[in-house]
Amino acid sequence: MSTNVNIAHVRERLEQRRTELLSRSRRVERDLHRVEAPLSADSSERAMEIRNDATLAAIGRAADTEIAEIDAALQRLEEGEYGICKSCGRSIEVRRLLALPQSVRCASCWG
Repeated sequence: MSTNVNIAHVRERLEQRRTELLSRSRRVERDLHRVEAPLSADSSERAMEIRNDATLAAIGRAADTEIAEIDAALQRLEEGEYGICKSCGRSIEVRRLLALPQSVRCASCWG
């Protein structure tokens, strides 16, 4: 485990980001299922709404992917494997972990 990272702070950041993403994912689901606003009766507006659905779906998938990455990072924290590169086994740079706490590879292995 990387010794220069405040694990409590990392856990807090990951959990906070996870909460934000879950909220976003729920909003996307509501919007896609037209819970609050059904499709417009106007055909041109309806076409625009359907095109927007593709963008919403992509946002939802991105949120779900990041949630899975965060869950895996939280699991690595619990197992004492956080901050270790999955490719080379060396410590992931602190700057990288601060920028992207769910990182699984060091900068050398990533690029």
